Amino acid sequence: MALVVLACTPINEIEVQAKSKFIPMFDFNVLERYRIDMSVLPDDSVIINTPTSTYQAVCNRILKDLSHHAFATVGLVAVSIGVSSLNGTGSNEELINRADKRLYKAKGNGRDQVVAGD
Repeated sequence: MALVVLACTPINEIEVQAKSKFIPMFDFNVLERYRIDMSVLPDDSVIINTPTSTYQAVCNRILKDLSHHAFATVGLVAVSIGVSSLNGTGSNEELINRADKRLYKAKGNGRDQVVAGD
């Protein structure tokens, strides 16, 4: 965008971006060090370096709550969750692939469980 403006492009020829490509990203260790409550962060924030145990604890709570809830249309459901974290390296695709492999491992182990490690 800056290069377009610096090239003296007429204002009516500059494409307007309706949505920002900015993704707010925070480091778990810094948030902990400064005691910043994650609830004050933007909803679409990405938090890197979060210990897998934190995700696993949240997923276990979700698993427990869902296992005792009868849904109106289907009744009780089986839940399998694969957990992966973004540690500042690797791509989003790698992150999803790791979580997907863990999800299928959870399903293969009999469902109703969380798999967070290899």
